Amino acid sequence: MNKTFKTALILGNGPSAKTVDFENIAMFDVFGMNAAYRYWHQIERYPDYYSCLDLVVGLSHKHEIESLISRRADYGIEKFLLRDNLIAELGVDLCDQAIINFDDIRASTRCFATRPVTTGSHTLAWAAALGYKNIFIIGVDCDYVQIIDEATLEPDGTLLVNENPKKAVNYFFDGYQQTGDRYNVPDPSADLHVSSWRNIASTLPKNVSVGNLNANSKMDAFEFSTWDYALAQASKATRSKPTLVKKLGVKVSGLFGK
Repeated sequence: MNKTFKTALILGNGPSAKTVDFENIAMFDVFGMNAAYRYWHQIERYPDYYSCLDLVVGLSHKHEIESLISRRADYGIEKFLLRDNLIAELGVDLCDQAIINFDDIRASTRCFATRPVTTGSHTLAWAAALGYKNIFIIGVDCDYVQIIDEATLEPDGTLLVNENPKKAVNYFFDGYQQTGDRYNVPDPSADLHVSSWRNIASTLPKNVSVGNLNANSKMDAFEFSTWDYALAQASKATRSKPTLVKKLGVKVSGLFGK
């Protein structure tokens, strides 16, 4: 009898993630990202996998990401998918098997090579490359306020948060962004994020099922689904952790620290 993987949940940081019952998602293998660690610290629950693929956001949060890595055994985070520029700045062992350099592996499989690169879309590619067949997405709304009142546009084109935002208009919890955070304009070109998801969708194996749990999302690359269905699918799966799936064309040696 073939084993099946647990169901994966890609946890984006958009407002629709407010619908997530964080006390009741243990049946999923959860992929979390970017500055959501601020919420995880509050509730003392953490994802199984962490990713940050934004070249600006990664450096802005490098100390906190380094802390996540050093305390991963306490938090239960297994792997980190990060960019080369951040890894070069981190005070961690570069041979650490938990750290995956996205820039080193992106040419190894078609999913990773697509553009534009966004943390959310390429985290989905990561989940597929790890072997997950049933994947659900929440918190990917693709509906942004481009420049919030508390941020200023810097000469290099990045945004700098000058004071704690009164309300997190783009995120699922207040406090996601804080004074001193630096980040990119969310959608610098028309439908950048929507395009990134569509491009990833075109490269996924046919046996990978992806459901979008936000029926109001502007991301249209996958069919909309419901929490009841996702929970039903997750309850059927085993709790075995996946190993690398070779048939995706990924170079196995050293890729995911196996």
